[in-house]
Amino acid sequence: MTSSALNRRSAGLETSGGHLRWGSLRTLQSAAAVLLSLAVGVESARAHGTILEPQSRVYKCRFADNPENPQDPACAAAVEFAGDPQFLYDWSAIRQGDADGQHQQVVPDGQLCSGGDPVFAGLDLPRDDWRATAIHADADGTYEFIYRASAPHATQDMLFFVTPEGWDPTAPLAWGDLDFDPTDSDIDPFCELGSVPLETLPQIGPAYRMRCPLPQRTGRHVIYQVWQRSDSPEAFYACVDVILSSSPPLFADDFESGDVGAWTASFP
Repeated sequence: MTSSALNRRSAGLETSGGHLRWGSLRTLQSAAAVLLSLAVGVESARAHGTILEPQSRVYKCRFADNPENPQDPACAAAVEFAGDPQFLYDWSAIRQGDADGQHQQVVPDGQLCSGGDPVFAGLDLPRDDWRATAIHADADGTYEFIYRASAPHATQDMLFFVTPEGWDPTAPLAWGDLDFDPTDSDIDPFCELGSVPLETLPQIGPAYRMRCPLPQRTGRHVIYQVWQRSDSPEAFYACVDVILSSSPPLFADDFESGDVGAWTASFP
């Protein structure tokens, strides 16, 4: 037996008439499975999460459109700016590894929606046609946000900021646009929650549910959400485009709430 034949047999790569036998096929399948598991592991290791209800800007462009050929003008502009759609496949990784609560220091003005990461810079484009979700407070004045946690972590803070009345969506979003209490020098969120319990929700999987009082706003706004981990200085960021109203919108197809890019809405 030649040394090459011995090597093939030891690896299960025997041949017959120049063709690989079944042992070879099984070996190749096993190798492919190992490589796939390694690839999935790398992807999972860098995946963390984003706001699902209402959907964040990056989530809409990834799942409510075709990342390879987006039909939505704003999503198409973001992909064109980036040069390729890969950032949409990394939708759960808008993050700063060393934030440690110093969000204004690590995320500059004009780069909030990208979390200060140039990979996601297309999401920072100042436009008034990002697809927005119409939301309103429940009878108790609160709204339930849902965060899809593709890789759950311990939570130190869940922060929610909102743009003011009269905000211009065609101007770059800055921290100064998000101050809910301008009477002091801090940039204050309208909702701040501490350790939020992790839940497993049907058809979603691991998620955080958070109920916040909605601020008195009407029309198009951005809700800016920050998730600061307690077991690491890492933090995650998301822009959520919304249409706010004090009462449920009336949609042409009788839906009470939903994607303004999909339905025509009017407010009482």
